[in-house]
Amino acid sequence: MKQKLFLLLVGLAVGLILGWSGNEFLRRHHLKVDVSGIQFVLDTPDLSKLLAVSWGDGKYGKAFYGAIVYLEPATFGQRVKARVQIGRGNPMFHECGELGRAATAEEAVAKWGKIDWQDNGLHIGTGTNAFFLPRAKLESHR
Repeated sequence: MKQKLFLLLVGLAVGLILGWSGNEFLRRHHLKVDVSGIQFVLDTPDLSKLLAVSWGDGKYGKAFYGAIVYLEPATFGQRVKARVQIGRGNPMFHECGELGRAATAEEAVAKWGKIDWQDNGLHIGTGTNAFFLPRAKLESHR
């Protein structure tokens, strides 16, 4: 009985390892398996939702922070959101949240399309639509 349980557990462990590595292989090679078969999937962002991108310097290096302003669909119009990538190739982000709403992408670009890195922090947008992230808060990730 103990031997059968041991073999069952070993079989489950091997299956999990092979399943995980198989999924990793598929993801790495942009392949997707579903009921219709194997498909090539190009994993790229929807650039039509992108409003602005800018890389800014920080105390940890040149062009260390990447500000991204983008659209998300809403019931009425579009949500304008922002996030800051912390280090190139790093999965860490600072979520700025929703900056506001716009009826069209053109309106959103007019209000939040300007990204400005200043000594005191990150400035997104202009006038009453401006968003500010203090440099001290931005650089507090370490």
